[in-house]
Amino acid sequence: NDFLFAYAKVKVNKGTFGLYSEIAAKGGSFKGYSKPIIKDIEIDRSAQEDKTLLQKLWAGVVAGAAWVLTNSEKDQVATKIPIEGKFNQPSVDIWSTIGSLLKNAFIQALSPSFEEAVHISDVPGGKAVADEKTAEKKKEKKEEKDKIKKEEDKKEDKKDGKKKKKHFWQRRSA
Repeated sequence: NDFLFAYAKVKVNKGTFGLYSEIAAKGGSFKGYSKPIIKDIEIDRSAQEDKTLLQKLWAGVVAGAAWVLTNSEKDQVATKIPIEGKFNQPSVDIWSTIGSLLKNAFIQALSPSFEEAVHISDVPGGKAVADEKTAEKKKEKKEEKDKIKKEEDKKEDKKDGKKKKKHFWQRRSA
């Protein structure tokens, strides 16, 4: 109740809040998700005299949004919030968050569990990126060695060609 009041400025009569989150981090970067799920939510819309008209309207808007966005089968409002970036510059995918909220409400309820879908190799700067960089460096070194070998082979061919020509002309004149 204090959490929702602090952030949404509404009081809740009942409900259960759960948060499932997985995050992988490496080298100052991270990637993951948070999945907030509110079950059996009931927003306090009572017409208390100490509330201003704006507070009463806001409580009505939040209660209406909660009603519309509640998955009727599971009686829950939920979304999955993809987050990633650097620790000093996090990023949230708003459109995926809204899509997940609508999917939970109207298509398929989100499961109140961890998805085990976050891996260190998915983190920018993580193992997969390091492996790619290592593979890229190996490829560059191989290409450089091949280039040097081709140049050396060309030089050898030129030398062999001159020897063969000289040898051919020497035989001919003899």
